[in-house]
Amino acid sequence: MGVKVEFIENLPEQGLYYHDERRAEIRLGMPPDKERSVLAHEAAHAELGHVWTDIWCVNAKMERTANAMAGRRLIDYHEMIRLQRAGLDEKAIGERLGVARVILRAYLWLSSPAWQLAA
Repeated sequence: MGVKVEFIENLPEQGLYYHDERRAEIRLGMPPDKERSVLAHEAAHAELGHVWTDIWCVNAKMERTANAMAGRRLIDYHEMIRLQRAGLDEKAIGERLGVARVILRAYLWLSSPAWQLAA
């Protein structure tokens, strides 16, 4: 993909992607599930060619899309279903799958029948 990744202490955001520089910055010292999720999220921005704008609704859509794509890469669908059927809540499922809750939520949204009908 050709993206340089830099780990930076005290980065105000968990991760940032600069499309014109093909560079991502990731906050150093996050828990492994959060770091893994942020890396996948920023990689999704890179793959999708996202460029930050001054239009909040465009940015919000890019963030949801990047989260959903990260979920598709990180989450094993069958394992997620097994955990749901075992009665685990969203927090526990995210922990077992090793992903941040925001990634799990976006993946669940992407996997929902309502979204598939609208697509």
